[in-house]
Amino acid sequence: GMVGIISKNGGTLGIVERLTGFASDSRRGQMVTGVLGVSIFFDDYANTLIVGNTMRPVTDRLRISREKLAYVVDSTAAPISTVALVTTWIGYQVGLLGTAIENIEGFSQGAYSVFLNSLPYNFYPFLALLFVFLVAYTGLDFGPMLEAEERARDTGKVLGDDANVDEAAEGEELEPPEGTPYRAVNAVIPIVVLVGGVLVGLYATGVQAVGADASLSDIIGEANSYTALMWGSLLGVVVAAALSLGQGILDLEQTVEAWYEGLKSMLFAMIILVLAWSLSNITEVLHTADYLVS
Repeated sequence: GMVGIISKNGGTLGIVERLTGFASDSRRGQMVTGVLGVSIFFDDYANTLIVGNTMRPVTDRLRISREKLAYVVDSTAAPISTVALVTTWIGYQVGLLGTAIENIEGFSQGAYSVFLNSLPYNFYPFLALLFVFLVAYTGLDFGPMLEAEERARDTGKVLGDDANVDEAAEGEELEPPEGTPYRAVNAVIPIVVLVGGVLVGLYATGVQAVGADASLSDIIGEANSYTALMWGSLLGVVVAAALSLGQGILDLEQTVEAWYEGLKSMLFAMIILVLAWSLSNITEVLHTADYLVS
């Protein structure tokens, strides 16, 4: 919903105008996207939400295919979350290591220490991040990605003719009203509030789970990332709406409509997540893992 509001109030286009000054060509546009992807390291869901929606108008203007945008976002979101020192993914990994260590007699090293020692062997995340910037800098593509980039560069079609994209996700209904000022601050502030809210939420839910005396890695490891994302998103929506209404850019009806349109753009992603969580719960109840390893 927040993405819809900051698109409608001109904030997203304000960011686009600011970034376009630096991201003046395809190479720089991809590099900026990669840097933003690495910067939002604490959670891959938040990374995809923020970077994907913020950079999409920029990459569209630079004739970067949606396939390439998806590659850059996906290949920075999860990899950076698996190797940064304090993230929701690290908490999950440390938890798995801790469970395994308990069954090893005479092994006294802590789970987080094991994780740190294993970082040099996490080849995929580091190579994935390296290749993102190598591909962006050199402009070397191949296979279907090369075809997609040539199509976007030569014809301006960032989407293929056979692409099946939800119209709500394209955000055509979220174009700012005529005469709307493009102020980047109207998008930056809600995004900062979202990120800050998620970080505070991670800490708060982690403390609730393990206590304030635990180490930061344990606190983040036991945090409820979904709850943190929900509260962070709510705060972002409230701030985005307040900025839009306070400056007279949107009225209450337009703000609610923008929120709803933004929500619709995430509908299919939410359905996929709900189905994934449901499948996870089903396999846990049926003890599928025990059956497969037996």
